Amino acid sequence: MQTGTAINSFGEEKLTQKASRLDEKFHYPEFYYQSKKLLDNLQESAFWSKHLFEIAAQRTIWLLVVISFAVIFIVFLIEPLVISQEVSLFPKIIVVFLAFVIADELSTAFAWREAVNRCDAVDRRLEKILAEVNEPSQEAILAIFSDYAVATAAAP
Repeated sequence: MQTGTAINSFGEEKLTQKASRLDEKFHYPEFYYQSKKLLDNLQESAFWSKHLFEIAAQRTIWLLVVISFAVIFIVFLIEPLVISQEVSLFPKIIVVFLAFVIADELSTAFAWREAVNRCDAVDRRLEKILAEVNEPSQEAILAIFSDYAVATAAAP
């Protein structure tokens, strides 16, 4: 049986070896963040993110339209049929609930659109930098990278 210190140990030696192997495998040279490979990967990611966010925005808008038609259906068809009965509270509750859902979906659709616009701006800035400058500054690249991080983090 092992002693108490060995049982509670995380195997620092094994972790150090594994960390050094991972560092060798994934170590990027210092100039990676100014390289064309990073810019190409970032531009491709921005391009695909823009299109995926656009699809998500369209789906959200269609869901918003369907929910709006459900509210109209309840208000103009079901409510008049049930108004003479005592159960007329139920359609009103549904309409109020769906109004909250519509407001939430509308804000989600606007957030998707904003993410699309931000990714498009990042894509255009990267295209401009790749076309005009042979070796862009690290500050410009990190500014674009941070804008892309904000665009993807702000997406619903």
